[in-house]
Amino acid sequence: MEKIIVMMYTLAAFVNMVSFLPQIYTLLRDRTNSASISLQTQGMWMYTVLAGVLYAVFVMNDPVLIFATSVTFIGCSSVTLLTAFNRVKARFFQMEDKSILDVLAKTRFGSAVKAFKDQLVIMAMQPETARREGRSWVVVTVLVTVTTFFPSL
Repeated sequence: MEKIIVMMYTLAAFVNMVSFLPQIYTLLRDRTNSASISLQTQGMWMYTVLAGVLYAVFVMNDPVLIFATSVTFIGCSSVTLLTAFNRVKARFFQMEDKSILDVLAKTRFGSAVKAFKDQLVIMAMQPETARREGRSWVVVTVLVTVTTFFPSL
């Protein structure tokens, strides 16, 4: 019975991370200040999850709990930081008509960001084609990371 509960908890961590992806995708494409997301709530949630990660690491020392809380922290902090970025972008840089991907495309990572945007468009507009060609969020992220840090490959 204990093994089944551990498997269920591990699966729940994956489901939890996947549940953040639509919000992260929306925030990456958002051209506004993301006013509909409460930054205070996200910040408190991020603090709570960070406390859970620290508890899992230093008190429980349980690999499954460490994994689950860490995955949740990554998703939660991504939403919080992207929301904060959109607020700063709109308020201080008067760039409310640009998404984060548009802003990053103008940096030295521009080619990787363009490749990432192209893959997102394909995955969003043609999900069957993306599935058939074996594209996934993980594959796209790995490809973008590799092309960013190793452009000569």
